[in-house]
This record gives sequence, C-alpha cells and structure tokens, in this order.
Amino acid sequence: MMAIATQGHSLAKEKYLTRGDMAIMLSATDFMKQKINDLFNIAAGYNLSQLNRATTAPIIRWIKATPQVVPADGRTVFNLMVSVDDPNGLAEIKDVRADISGVGKLSNMKLVDNGLWGDQRTQDGIFTLQSSVNPSIVAGQKEISIAVANKKGWLSLAKTEITVENKPAKGAY
Repeated sequence: MMAIATQGHSLAKEKYLTRGDMAIMLSATDFMKQKINDLFNIAAGYNLSQLNRATTAPIIRWIKATPQVVPADGRTVFNLMVSVDDPNGLAEIKDVRADISGVGKLSNMKLVDNGLWGDQRTQDGIFTLQSSVNPSIVAGQKEISIAVANKKGWLSLAKTEITVENKPAKGAY
C-alpha cells in the first residue's frame, strides 16, 4: 500500500490506497487512456490474434524426407524438405536446422532456401537439406528433428522419421 497525505490535513492523517484505487489512478493517466483507446478502437479494428504471443512463433507446415526408405550405403542421397512460414512474413525466418544424428550425421545441419543443393526454388518457404545415411548405422526407424527460428527469437520444433534398411525393395528409393 502507498501512503499519500491528503490536501489540507497534516501528515499524521494519511490516506492509504488499495490496489484497486491505484489501478484507477493509473488508468486515468493520458498514456493509459491512449493505450486503452488504441486497443479497443473499432475504426482500426480489434483482433485478438494480434495480441496473442503464440502467433509470433514461426510455423512449420510440413516435413518431407524423400526417399522415406534409405539403404545404409553412404551413397544414396535423401532430401529433407521443410515448409515454413512466419506470421510477419517469410523474410522473418532466420534459421532452419535439422538434427540428423540419428542417421550418423551432424546434429546441427542448416537447411537452405536458395535454389541450390537440392532446393528447387529460392525464397519459396521450402527449406532443403541433402544427406546420406552413414553405412555403419543399424537398420530401423530414425528420428530427424527440425528447429525453425525467426528474427524475434521465437523457436518452433517438429520431427519426422525415415526408415533405414539394409536392402530396401526396388522402387523404395
């Protein structure tokens, strides 16, 4: 509580403010009146999604690994494609990374959207990585994790799986 001496009274007689009284006093300031007016301005529009902090995180639309079934021969290349977006536009995407340690590669690989290294078109929101499976990896389901960060520091995570087989059926890759 805050003590305020009332006008015309000595300091011995102090008036204490409750939290509610303080909130009323603060909301009466010009700054707060303007903020409240901006928030509920019908002419400008009122949209709850603009106030929701969750809408500032990047969006991972889908993840696709082709081929889905890969031999552990170290030669067969698979493409990892991730479609991403950001509520403030694709230009806000800072980084797209994959953890492909499950297939015997590095845990922090950068995906690109520059039209090179397996990426089909530049700046289309589909980030791509080309890699192969390490020949010493044991066959089975392998998890690949994706992390997308935007320039505001928000991070989105997702994962997919590929199957590593010793001798996949023809047409599987």
